[in-house]
Amino acid sequence: MSDMEYKKNFLDELYNICIQVANEVGAILSDYFSPSNKANLMKSITTKTSLTDYATEADEKAEAKARQIIKDLRPTDTILGEEQGEDIGTGDLIWVIDPLDGTTNFVYGIDAFAVSIAVAVKADPNETTRVPVSAGTHGKVLAGVVYNPIRKELFGCIASEKPLCNGTEISLSNPVDLNRSLIGTGFSYDKDRRRRQAQLLTKILPNIRDIRRFGAASLDLCAVASGKLDGYFEVGLKPWDGAAGVLIAEEAGACVREISTPEDGPMLIVSAPGIIDPLTDNITGSL
Repeated sequence: MSDMEYKKNFLDELYNICIQVANEVGAILSDYFSPSNKANLMKSITTKTSLTDYATEADEKAEAKARQIIKDLRPTDTILGEEQGEDIGTGDLIWVIDPLDGTTNFVYGIDAFAVSIAVAVKADPNETTRVPVSAGTHGKVLAGVVYNPIRKELFGCIASEKPLCNGTEISLSNPVDLNRSLIGTGFSYDKDRRRRQAQLLTKILPNIRDIRRFGAASLDLCAVASGKLDGYFEVGLKPWDGAAGVLIAEEAGACVREISTPEDGPMLIVSAPGIIDPLTDNITGSL
């Protein structure tokens, strides 16, 4: 077997693990999800960084399942998850998991949430690469999947290959005018940062077609990749928010940039190539 064939087989193996994790975790979320189950879900809520940032029993069980699958199949790899932190392994790979991106939607019976799973190669901490996948550690994402178990939409790809949704290739929109572009964003759980985000939005909104806020960064990024959004920006994302979605968007042809903000740290900007410069300029000029 040639080195190229070995590499392809290895990447396929990792990608298949991503899909397995997404499907099994998605089944857990589907069992919990119901528009009439809000009261029961509320009883299992634990707050994290603020009163509006919370996790449910479903989050915890979903991540535990994801970790179990990965540990069984890849026992020496590192795992970084939103709910249970980082389990450092001796191998060269790191799995980045958000077991339930869009918890608020999930609790309120809104079917816009997803499982996000990505696998990356660790790199030199001093090397600047596309996606930060761990505190102080950067790496190249090899494969990723974002799965909405209610809508039965599975987005995913292997690095340097075309992204798919349910096996069908997806593609970007092709806007050339920012004023006619539909842009997505999200808001922080921190009230002061949220206030600044709202102020920024009032400056950007007159220069675009409209804004959308779906409530799950992974789905926003896949919406760009599949042409449902022309662009997206958000500040304060964590590694598990974007590791899979950024790969999917970038392999679809999207431009990915990270800029600094005066008070809130890095901001991710992702869009179709035709509007990346004016979108970035509008944002930086409004900070």
